[in-house]
Amino acid sequence: ETAQMLADIEVATIQTTEISERVAKEEASAGQQNAKAQAIKAECESDLAAAIPILKEAQAALSTLNKADIAIVKKLGKPPAGVKLTMEAVCIMMSLSPVKVPNPAGKGPKVDDYWPVATKELLGRTDFLRMLASYDKDAIPRDVITKITPYTTNPEFDPETIKSASGAAA
Repeated sequence: ETAQMLADIEVATIQTTEISERVAKEEASAGQQNAKAQAIKAECESDLAAAIPILKEAQAALSTLNKADIAIVKKLGKPPAGVKLTMEAVCIMMSLSPVKVPNPAGKGPKVDDYWPVATKELLGRTDFLRMLASYDKDAIPRDVITKITPYTTNPEFDPETIKSASGAAA
């Protein structure tokens, strides 16, 4: 009977050791995952801290616009590059698709053009300014973020640069 008890204790000890080793590995893995999550959180908080002043500045600039400003932009037959770039970005943020137009180079595949879409579907709306002001910046779809990222990193997509083309677009 003592031999059996010793054998049972030995089996239990082996099982306990195996469980302890497994728990230790899982704790180490959880610690690594937690460290990664904390790094991502810190990066997000840093990005948010940088974005908030830019957002507030944009909201303040938007509040200075009126219908007359929008009418001036809408009347531009051939808008300056800064205006066109701004309206492309607004179309993307509003999930509007461009139209295909002949390549300005005279050959090659058709290219995307947001200007006709911007003038018809955005600048002509009586609630355009309200629509911009009430845009749900906390629920931007992933595909929109992907499409808008090249604009946010474009040095030409800068309020001061665009201001030379149009104060309203800036």
